[in-house]
Amino acid sequence: MYSIKYIPLISILVFTLASCVGGVRDISCEDDPRCIIYGITSDILILDPHVSDSIESGIIFRQLYDTLIYRDKSGSFVPGLAQSWEISEDGLEYTFFLRDDVVFHDGTPFNSQSVAISIDRIFDPNLNSQNARLLLGAFSRYEILDDFTIRFYLFEPYIPLLDGLSQPYLGIVSPQSVAEYSPLRYQYHQVGTGPYRLDKYLPGERIEMSRNPNYGWAPQIYTFPDGIIIERIEFKIISDTSLNTELLIDGEVDIVDEVPPPDARNLSNNSELFVLPVDIPGQSVVFYFNMLQEHTDNPIVRRALLHATNRIAISDKVYLNFSPVAWAPLSGSTQYSHTGYINQFPFDLNESIALLESAGYVDTDGDGFLELNGSKLELDMLIPPWGQLPQVGDFLREQWRAIGVDLIINPIPGFNSLSNRIQSGDYNLISFDVFGIDPSLLTPIFASNANNNVIGYSNERLDDLIRQATQERDEFTRRSQYFQIQSIIMDETLILPIRDYVNIVASRSWISNLQFDAYGWYPLLYDARININ
Repeated sequence: MYSIKYIPLISILVFTLASCVGGVRDISCEDDPRCIIYGITSDILILDPHVSDSIESGIIFRQLYDTLIYRDKSGSFVPGLAQSWEISEDGLEYTFFLRDDVVFHDGTPFNSQSVAISIDRIFDPNLNSQNARLLLGAFSRYEILDDFTIRFYLFEPYIPLLDGLSQPYLGIVSPQSVAEYSPLRYQYHQVGTGPYRLDKYLPGERIEMSRNPNYGWAPQIYTFPDGIIIERIEFKIISDTSLNTELLIDGEVDIVDEVPPPDARNLSNNSELFVLPVDIPGQSVVFYFNMLQEHTDNPIVRRALLHATNRIAISDKVYLNFSPVAWAPLSGSTQYSHTGYINQFPFDLNESIALLESAGYVDTDGDGFLELNGSKLELDMLIPPWGQLPQVGDFLREQWRAIGVDLIINPIPGFNSLSNRIQSGDYNLISFDVFGIDPSLLTPIFASNANNNVIGYSNERLDDLIRQATQERDEFTRRSQYFQIQSIIMDETLILPIRDYVNIVASRSWISNLQFDAYGWYPLLYDARININ
């Protein structure tokens, strides 16, 4: 499904690993060559897999917890805590056959009851587990068939269920630990079955964990290469994201991600460093048009803006061609991405000007900006600080000035401010990211009754297709439905696609086999190795 909740909780991440060699360390990893420090740049409100929905917390959960199933690099579902599963013909029953050799970090045996307790916890009305519940979709109830067999019942078919079960926010927690600690206290005493165990959590400072020596049930997403195994990890919370590349160059950290493209180009020339662009599946980086605001309520204006946008120039100048140009709602690495819209809205100022003239826009006072019935063609764009979006906004302002559009850019400092502005509806364009593999991630934005329908758009045919596509088991039919969904989005010009999201990771060359799971954001640190002569 998707890896964040339906409000714009979009992550800008800096990842930092460090060992004892080189640099100044301020925590206990300093004297352990098998320890790494991994930096995350945003504090976590609550560190609980069934409550949190941020990318940062997902990085933590991927190390501490196992999920019933996983996605491998090809996107296929592979066994996890469930060694196999069966789906009924009507798509309403999912039976999971569990491993019988798994033990939680606290020594509690894993079984069907463990899964049931995690499900009960997610649906506990006293737990704010909105994201975890959404990942379970049409889940209705469960039935324990025996110690290692559990069946899920759905109230309607829901194809993205397996995708949701593969995400770290549905990790299975220790029944003993959640019984002993309140939801608020559990975050300090988390117990899963994953490759690493939680040792200490100091909010706003760091999260410490050590390798699980009993981990004998690793899923096939791991490859077990040669090299020094990472025994301990310390996730350090970093407040100033502008220092990530500088810290890497100074030797104070060993890996960072979300590296700005200019820095990545410079780092590529350093033989002691390794730059790794990682494709992030999900929705393309887009600007959403608000249909409820003047000017952007007109499809002719929206189409004119698409033609007035030189996306190739933006990719070249802002992203230095690290990120592919986006032409459709889903990025190229996402399931059922529609490739039929490549170059369908090419940069063409003459076409853009002609469209605006046909809509009645004229420059009556000679100031270079168009008006319609005395109303200036002024657009309000909300710009968050991540992903080089401020630079993109500057480019758009200059490009659109050439067709008589006055683009007013409003910088938004963070998630909460962006959420508040969305609630107000006071904008013409807005951007935030939604990540995931299954194309059902389009639902919370484009379904008419969705909580996060920031475009104010309603279309019965689109709603029907969205509903059908989440229930359709035939892959060919489902692909066709999502192609139609994307076609409506583009034909109605509901969005302005900019680029496919690529996370640029830079690390020291002695860190080998640094891999990320199929969702792109979550590192498989159990597979990373330290290779120092």
